Parts: sequence; structure tokens; C-alpha cells
Amino acid sequence: MSSKRQSRSKRAGLQFAVSRVHRQMRKVSTKQQLGKAAPVYLAAVLEYLTAEVLELAGNAARDNKRARINPRHIMLAVSNDSELNSMLKGVTIPSSGIMPHIDSSLVPTKHKVSPFVSVKKVSKPKSKPKSKPKLKPMAPAPGFVGLFPLQTNSTAVAKKRDPVGPVNVLSQKVLSNGQTLKVLQGNLAHISCDAVVHPCSSSIGLGGQVGTALGVVGGAPLQTAINSHHVSLKTGEATITGAGNLPCEYVIHVHGPSWSETDSLPLLNKSVKSCLKLASDKNIKSISFPSISSGGNNFPKQTAAQCILQSIKGYFESGCVSSVKNVSFVLFDQESIDVYTSELARMDI
Repeated sequence: MSSKRQSRSKRAGLQFAVSRVHRQMRKVSTKQQLGKAAPVYLAAVLEYLTAEVLELAGNAARDNKRARINPRHIMLAVSNDSELNSMLKGVTIPSSGIMPHIDSSLVPTKHKVSPFVSVKKVSKPKSKPKSKPKLKPMAPAPGFVGLFPLQTNSTAVAKKRDPVGPVNVLSQKVLSNGQTLKVLQGNLAHISCDAVVHPCSSSIGLGGQVGTALGVVGGAPLQTAINSHHVSLKTGEATITGAGNLPCEYVIHVHGPSWSETDSLPLLNKSVKSCLKLASDKNIKSISFPSISSGGNNFPKQTAAQCILQSIKGYFESGCVSSVKNVSFVLFDQESIDVYTSELARMDI
């Protein structure tokens, strides 16, 4: 019995017609020899780009509460993605409208004076400074500053420091039980809150991007607190230590799962709820999360964001009494910011 002949697209596992792509390539490049795999690769790239644009356009349509994708949604999808915008910046999409462009100098900021506002300086009359004998300041006695004893507890001094670095609130949503979820852009090590979450391995060492940033600001007191805390965490478990010189009270160390593990989503759900339970046990009111498991553990960022947000929502809606009132997601790279902002916006409350 003879088997049916399969098309090139079916053999390559593609939806796009490989033969049609091959014919178009032969029309364009008549002087160059085409390999057999060239149309297959081109069809695969075109199919991937089409699926990517359609997914982003579908998200834009859902955010705007539309059941169908129109050219405007495709324009929004391309404009809000840095890679697609760079590749298709010269492409005109018919009936898609225009994207507003606002110059950065016109956007109001808290700590920036507009260049169009003239500030008149009042010049003071110059006066000759009186010559005074220069006095050499006396060095304070050991252990004292002025009339007050010098505080030697570096952790207590660090708690009074103001957070360093800019922190921008990008999105916010209040749950039905009153808890506030925020998406922030900044450095987790500079966030002023009650506790920050540190994704780690079974040992709670300061490795990875988040751990390194926390170690730089937390200093030796944070490392001492970790070294004195002898514990081995299983996947999904969490523990809590002091924060050293960080502008917070506690650091919650959680062993997040890897994407290659079986039951990775339930384990990520368990990791988030372990952090919230520890925070409630310590009467913590504000907690800041990074994007758990989406770095070195290779979790897809959108999948991790959806799971983390639903885990937090499910924890607060389960009826348990919790002291946590503010949950922040502190992110640095633009891709994570876009993912968490869009997922928080579409999350039902």
C-alpha cells in the first residue's frame, strides 16, 4: 500500500506554504542558487513572526475589550515591542491610525524642571567676606559624636537611610480584600519596605542577579545573618533572616523552581504562598517581589507573571487572615516590566 505524498510544509511541521515561499524566492534571486533548506527556514521565520504579532495584537484587543483584532491593535502590538518596532519601523499599516509621540521634555517629572520654564535668579549684592581665623575642628572622642554616643549598630543606622535610586510606580491595582499590588521599576536592594524576597537555591547564598544586588547594599551584616542561618530549602520552601544594611527589616529567601522541573507551576505557586505566609507570621505589612524563577531558572516571563499574580490573588481570597497590605513587583528590564504591567492590568479582581 503506497503512502500518500506529504507536502514540504507538512514534513517541516509548518502552516505556511514552503513551496509558495520557494517560488517567490526564485523570482527575486535568479542569479543565486537556493538551497533546499532556505525556503523552509524563511517560512518558519515568517510563521513565527506572524504568530508573535497576532499574540501581541490579541492581547491589545483584549486590553481594549474588543472581540476582534483590527489594524489598530496590530499597530499597538508592533509599537509596544522594541524588537518588532525596530524591524518594522518603516512599515505603514493601513487603517491603523498614528502613534502619538510626546517629546521627553514635555513629560512632567517630580524632580525635573521643564526647560521651557524660565527661573529667574535673584543676584545677591557682593560683599567682601570678613577675614576670620580658621579653626581646626577637634576630633571627637572614641565612641562619641558631639555630646551623644556613637551608635555602633550598623543595621539600626541603615534602617534610617532613605532609599537610594529612582523608583517609578508603573501600575497599580487593589484587590477585593483591600491589598494593593504595584509594579515598580527600580533596584530591589533600594526599596524601602518591610521585607524583600530573594530567589535562591537550596542554600540561601547571595548568588544570581538579585542576590548580588542585595549583597552589595546589605554588606557584611546581611552576609553574617545568612551564614548564621543554617538551613537547606526544598523547592517551594522559604525562610527569613535579617536584612543587614538594606533599607528593609527582613529578607525572605525562597527556593524557586526551574522550568525544567516536573510540576514547575505548582511549585512556583507554593513558593509565592510560602513567602506570604512567612510575612504574615512576622506581621509584615509590605513585601517586594522580583520576578521569581524567570532569570537563571529559565521560566518564561509571561508564564511566571501569570502564575505569581494568580497565586497572590488566590492566597488573599482564600479567607486566611494576613498582615500583608502592600505587594510590589520590583523589576529592572523592560521586557519584565511590560509583561507584569499587562498581566496586572488584565487580572480580574
